[in-house]
Amino acid sequence: MSVANSNIPEFSVTEFSKSLKSMVESQYAYIRIRGELSNCKIAASGHLYCSLKDDLSALDGVCWRGQVSKLNFSPVDGCDVVCTGRITTYAGRSKYQIVIEKMELAGEGALLKMLEERKKKLAAEGLFDENNKKPIPFLPQTIAVVTSPTGAVIRDILHRISERFPCHVLLWPVQVQGESAAREIVNALKQINEIDIHSHIPKADVIILARGGGSLEDLMAFNEESVVRAIASSKIPLISAVGHETDWTLSDFVADLRAPTPTGAAEKAVPERMALWQQLLDFQQRFLASQKRYLLLRTDKLHLVYRAIPKPHQILDEYFQSLDDKYERCKRAIDVLLHNMSSTIEKISLQMKSPSEHLLHVSQNVYSLNEKAKYLIVGMVNSGAQKYTHYEDRFLSVKMESFFTTCTDKLSLVIQQGQRLLEQHYKRDVQELKYYSHMLESYSYQQVLSRGFMLAYDENDHAISSVHEIADPIKKVTLQFRDGKVSGLFTKKSENSYKRPKGKKKPSQLKLF
Repeated sequence: MSVANSNIPEFSVTEFSKSLKSMVESQYAYIRIRGELSNCKIAASGHLYCSLKDDLSALDGVCWRGQVSKLNFSPVDGCDVVCTGRITTYAGRSKYQIVIEKMELAGEGALLKMLEERKKKLAAEGLFDENNKKPIPFLPQTIAVVTSPTGAVIRDILHRISERFPCHVLLWPVQVQGESAAREIVNALKQINEIDIHSHIPKADVIILARGGGSLEDLMAFNEESVVRAIASSKIPLISAVGHETDWTLSDFVADLRAPTPTGAAEKAVPERMALWQQLLDFQQRFLASQKRYLLLRTDKLHLVYRAIPKPHQILDEYFQSLDDKYERCKRAIDVLLHNMSSTIEKISLQMKSPSEHLLHVSQNVYSLNEKAKYLIVGMVNSGAQKYTHYEDRFLSVKMESFFTTCTDKLSLVIQQGQRLLEQHYKRDVQELKYYSHMLESYSYQQVLSRGFMLAYDENDHAISSVHEIADPIKKVTLQFRDGKVSGLFTKKSENSYKRPKGKKKPSQLKLF
């Protein structure tokens, strides 16, 4: 039978493609397919093109731009995923494909593998480096809590902070699960860091990023790369408290401090007030005890020093005795000095010539020099006369005049030399006279009086050089000082309360009148 005469309907290519498309889309309007991603590529338009494959087959897929932004993870080759969507055909290439409306990681193993790869990537960039972590303030004034406003997490944090150390808490409400959770968390961290110190909203000292427990899929928002980078770029210290103690997210690795639970985050954010109070009391007791020990130690040292220091009267008695000894020595030294000076003055007086004698001696020397000069002149004149007479016939009168002129010059020179010699002898004798006069004055007893000493005379103007020369109980004594004399009665009886050392006599008392 020929094809032209058969009853089989005839379709054009476009008609058949539309019919097949309609049939496939109506049969598989909503379907879930599991497979491994491959050939993932995001076009410039933002659409995602990929393939789902297993051991035997492959299926092309496309995810439009609006759905790509809602994905909870970044699709990469090798991920085991479950795609939800509808099957359609593409007539341009005679292909069928799945239009993906939702894409989820298939199984916990795939999620863990993806998180491990992301963790290695971020760690290689240095986001988890311990040197980049900031210290948590000891006493924060304001704490910003980024969490859900309707859960039990915020109530536990507020209750724990009020119990330990009450402070100002800023609640920054965000979604902690779902497609928009990661975006809201990133925006919240950015806004908290941008609060100005002059704003009506207080600037936070520390941030708590908290969420209750849940499955790995429920905590995926805290594993997103955008959230991790937002935490790393935060200038305010951040405490991560996501899930239970056994749960972990990438936010825990990049945070400045990880808390096992939201309640634990509140405990790490503020100290315990009663513990601080007890610590202050302990410091106070230790300080008082140390002060007491210090005072006791200083008191003991003070007693030791007090016992080692001699008493004032002992020191004064020793000085009084030394003073009396020096007084006696000075008195004896003055007597010896006066005696020696008197002897020296007498010797000098015997050796020195009086000024009249000295002038007489100088005059005699001058007279002798004059006589010698006259004799020399007379001799020279006589000699010249003899020579002139002898050679009168042989020399002219001019030569004789020259000879007399020379003789006159020599005579003048001799007279000048004699005068200079006389003046030198006179000046030298005057200097010697002044020198001996000064020596005489320096050895005089009046010079001794000018240095603070005095002379004592009895009523007969005899010098008193010893205490034993005063025999009477009351005797008139005259004291000569540098600038005058004063008289008084000297008595051996003393009413002075002077405390003398043992073995010392009472000093005498002088009453002036």
